[in-house]
Amino acid sequence: MKILLLALSVCFVYALDSLPRESTQLHISKMQSLDAQSPSFMRLQTTLGSTNFPFILKDFWFQTPFKTPAKSHIFLSFCEEIAMLDLWQDALGLSQHVFKEPLLRLSNPRIDSLPAVGGGSGSSINPETLKTLNPDVVIVWAGDKRLVEFSRKLGVAILAFYPQNIDELFVNMGQIAQVFDKQDLFLQKARYALALLDSLQKPPKDSQKKVIYVWDKLTRIAGNTGMVGDMLERVGVQSMGASVALDSYEVSLESLINFNPEVIFLWGGSPLAEKDLYDNPQLQNLKAIQQRQVYKLPKWDNWGVRITQTALLVSALSYPKMYDYKEVKTQIQTLNATLFGLQDFPERIELLERVRNAPQ
Repeated sequence: MKILLLALSVCFVYALDSLPRESTQLHISKMQSLDAQSPSFMRLQTTLGSTNFPFILKDFWFQTPFKTPAKSHIFLSFCEEIAMLDLWQDALGLSQHVFKEPLLRLSNPRIDSLPAVGGGSGSSINPETLKTLNPDVVIVWAGDKRLVEFSRKLGVAILAFYPQNIDELFVNMGQIAQVFDKQDLFLQKARYALALLDSLQKPPKDSQKKVIYVWDKLTRIAGNTGMVGDMLERVGVQSMGASVALDSYEVSLESLINFNPEVIFLWGGSPLAEKDLYDNPQLQNLKAIQQRQVYKLPKWDNWGVRITQTALLVSALSYPKMYDYKEVKTQIQTLNATLFGLQDFPERIELLERVRNAPQ
């Protein structure tokens, strides 16, 4: 089965005839042209609408008026949007948990000059610190309503979001862009990412792989809610958590073994390594273990535009016979050039290289 791929570029989609024939055996349908909008992008445009200042933004909990575009900011979540919208110049601080992220460090070589604000997640905030730094706007994950409300009482314009799926994620990112009067730039870039996501074709139900996505420990897996659950549905795999309306939940080891996944994905931030599962004597009869299909994913932000790249990677690793891994890497690099202005990033995707070079 041959399916055509058009690689994304910074300003245009390559013409189909320019693709070499050997690169067309990909599990991706023909990329929509610039004039053809993907279903996800059309939903984004419809939901987001247009905004003129002054306007009132409704986040997960509160409404915040904006008379003029925000300039100074502190992102404690959605941090990659700073690079996507080129907002570094007016950053007054940054969540301490993202300073080591290679994409952000390349995007802003002076990132270490920014104050590290907040704790180890996008919901850990210090209202007094935010008040002292006094940015026009603060972006957080809606994790602690009490702290967010207290910050607002101190006069901090703080926006909290909690998207439940990828469509909501892009709407929330679009709302953030509206605050900075960057909606047009956001939509221009988002259309490429969503076109890539929508071009992934699901295999027939009876051909879909049985998959488990593991979080911080073996028995905590992804449900059908949140970015990961939605991603697994869009990729076209049979997730163990497909019927559970939670971001993550606990399962027994016995039920995991009975499910017998063919592929296991580990969250990039998990303390678990692939070797931990391969060496676990209780897992030796699992198909994923016997077929050496346990993959620890890169630590790319699930709450950002790169969830679309993770979806491509998960699809390629789930259905390796349908992909050319070199083209997958090129697709990811091209998208990063489009979204962030970073050329040939990442230089290596170690997981793809390792799988490509593994003995068959």
